[in-house]
Amino acid sequence: MASLRQFLGIMRLGARSFPGRIKSSLVIVIGLACATAFPLSIVTMGESLKISYLRAGAPDRALVLSQGARRQSDSHISSNWIDTIAHAPGIRMRHGAPMVDLEISAGFHPRKRAKPEKGNARMRGIGPLGFVLRPELQLLSGRLPRPGSQDVIVGLQAQHKFAGFDIGSQFEVLERRWRVVGVFQTGNTLDGDVVVDVTALKTARQAASYDVVLVGLKSPDTLQGLQNALRSLPITVMAETDYYRQLWTQVPSVPYFFAYALLLLMGSGALSGTVHTVYAATSARAHEIVILRAIGFHGGLVAVSVVVEAVLLACLGALIGVGVDWLWLQNYPYNGGVEGGVFRIQVTPYMAALALSWAVVIGIWGALMPSFKVARGTVVEAMRDL
Repeated sequence: MASLRQFLGIMRLGARSFPGRIKSSLVIVIGLACATAFPLSIVTMGESLKISYLRAGAPDRALVLSQGARRQSDSHISSNWIDTIAHAPGIRMRHGAPMVDLEISAGFHPRKRAKPEKGNARMRGIGPLGFVLRPELQLLSGRLPRPGSQDVIVGLQAQHKFAGFDIGSQFEVLERRWRVVGVFQTGNTLDGDVVVDVTALKTARQAASYDVVLVGLKSPDTLQGLQNALRSLPITVMAETDYYRQLWTQVPSVPYFFAYALLLLMGSGALSGTVHTVYAATSARAHEIVILRAIGFHGGLVAVSVVVEAVLLACLGALIGVGVDWLWLQNYPYNGGVEGGVFRIQVTPYMAALALSWAVVIGIWGALMPSFKVARGTVVEAMRDL
């Protein structure tokens, strides 16, 4: 208890003398803010894309792709296989019909709103049961596409990112004019897509086959039985959640390594600045430290106060860096991913925790040598520093 009172007393004295060290302390704050903001922005984009993929899909839905295909654009499902797939065991029924929906897609390049350049988007053709199978697809405004028509509904993030996606607008894809009749939201990577009637898109593509078959399962446990029943076909059956999880694994990891390497590199610069600044702050507090040591305050407690002050300044800088990223990136529609599309960037509490953890490491490491000097020095040595 006595040690705690001493420590609190030291911190109060340090707070009173802080205005005299404000300029040197800003070095730590600004250094950590700069060392946090840019590298963390790259990590944040990667984590947001990861969240978007891992939130997509449902465990009670399965995707049927052609054998060897790792993504929808590489898959081709023959019409000859559809009846066998639809009547396999384990599929959920609705009004006496199996919950099976055929899908086809096409990539295209709409113009971005903010820049005079084109992006990457995907037009996804689904049938009437596709909307039933995806209860998370919520129509925010407008109406659903009419069967066989060239109506489309656009994901909320796609509308935010690309020009010409407002309700009533028309755009050209596959030499056909498509009319926007609604806006939807799912809360996952599908929000960057454009959804159209599957028959209309299949006709526009002049395709002989579909891309994938979406299947509603009676329960997640029936997936194994469905896979066993369809072994004779050259197809792959996987849970929809597994499909989007393996899509995430196809995202290049180089930007992640670059971001963490940059975080270490810039953190090393901030660490060097922290060491010099804490040394300067310790020298500026020489009078205060002499008095504290002379009246009996333990050197270790004084040293801990030096470390705590450095950590608090480092955390303040890190939080400023996180705040800059939040103001810059929060809810920004970023065009990227394995097959194009748009996902919403989110600066999550995990990002703040990562930045604060790094700041604590830099603050403690940067204050170690100056604090050792305070803890191990004698009162006479402290007086010589005056």
